[in-house]
Amino acid sequence: MSFFNELKQKIEKGVETAGKQSQRMIEISRLNIKIKGKRDNQMEEMLSLGRELYENWEPDKEPIITKKVKDKLKHIREIEGAINQLTQNLEKLKAAEIRVKAETVEIENEVGARVSSVNSESEKKEHVLPESMVYICPFCVNQINMSDAKCSHCNQQFY
Repeated sequence: MSFFNELKQKIEKGVETAGKQSQRMIEISRLNIKIKGKRDNQMEEMLSLGRELYENWEPDKEPIITKKVKDKLKHIREIEGAINQLTQNLEKLKAAEIRVKAETVEIENEVGARVSSVNSESEKKEHVLPESMVYICPFCVNQINMSDAKCSHCNQQFY
């Protein structure tokens, strides 16, 4: 029964890690969408600024910088600052890693080979492969051949 409890704990940790990773991907997507929206807004403001300058411009004279033009310039700078802040947040989020603490697990398999894994890299790692291996499709969980790149049961392609 302890084998099943350990298996349950491993699956729970895997699900938790997958959940954290998916939350991270959602947050990355949300930030990318915000950045794109801000850039679009910035381009609209620049077009509006260009129109405003053109409308106030008279041939053979210097362009007149009105209060409206100055406000648009300030607003464009503010948008640029917001884009830079969002980009920094995005880079921090991309650089962050989700870490799961490794545990020591020893399992005695049917063949009797001892398999163990350890927490730290400084400790000795011992891995003895069983005499036979079973390959399973990650999509439908049916047995497949080692050399298959496509499942014969569900026709899903994998690496």
